[in-house]
Amino acid sequence: MKKDDYQFLMEVSPTIFEGFIQDIKVEEDKFRLYFENYASYDKFDTNYNCAIVHFGMINQDFLNETGERMQRIYDLMIYAD
Repeated sequence: MKKDDYQFLMEVSPTIFEGFIQDIKVEEDKFRLYFENYASYDKFDTNYNCAIVHFGMINQDFLNETGERMQRIYDLMIYAD
């Protein structure tokens, strides 16, 4: 995850990573998140999706700009290096 994406998430929902991340390392201007185990990742995933619902949706069917950016960041965290 890029530094500006991390800062954006901290502005939108400061507690999004709280209690789920064992370690965050910065490597070449990218943030790498390290989870203790799968259960902590699962809790983070639920927390992240709840943040998208709370901060990033116009209604139950459509994302606003914040939600679209949060979804793009999530996809990059999970599916990209």
